[in-house]
Amino acid sequence: MTLMKTPEEKVASGKIIAVAAAGIIAVCGIALAIVLANVSNDNHDYSYEYSEEFDGITITDYKGTATELLIPDEIKGRDVMEIGESAFFDCKNVTTVSLPDGIEEIEACAFKNCTALTTINIPDSVEQIDGYAFSGCTGLTEITIPDSVTTIDGRAFDGCDNITITYRGQQYTAEEFNREF
Repeated sequence: MTLMKTPEEKVASGKIIAVAAAGIIAVCGIALAIVLANVSNDNHDYSYEYSEEFDGITITDYKGTATELLIPDEIKGRDVMEIGESAFFDCKNVTTVSLPDGIEEIEACAFKNCTALTTINIPDSVEQIDGYAFSGCTGLTEITIPDSVTTIDGRAFDGCDNITITYRGQQYTAEEFNREF
């Protein structure tokens, strides 16, 4: 006795395999969508990444349209510790930014070209402000940098022509500050 399938049985078997494969692909696709949904952020249009190095969150991008931003102090149970490089670059509608205690670094170009930005607080937890962090923020007229900031890279306020920067009891224009630090 031989077990040969008729052409009809072969077609039926092929259909069963095709349906099973489609089902597996659909389930995998749904699982992938769930994983991606869990990775994407649900915090006010921010993109972010977690760093095991300092056990904290870096805000890496903002795609929202709000004019007043209250940066969260934590995301998914992890402390927000850095504003990443170019995170708010060219956010021309942002007027006010409130940074939480716990931020330690404002990376290069973080707020570059935020031309409508008029108010930002820098909390006492900040230790470092990288180059061009506020470059082109022409709406900023005054900013106070806390004594906790020990490293300020060059040209942090480049292009902020109308700003008065207060740092360690001294007041500077952007040009003076960039030359001094």
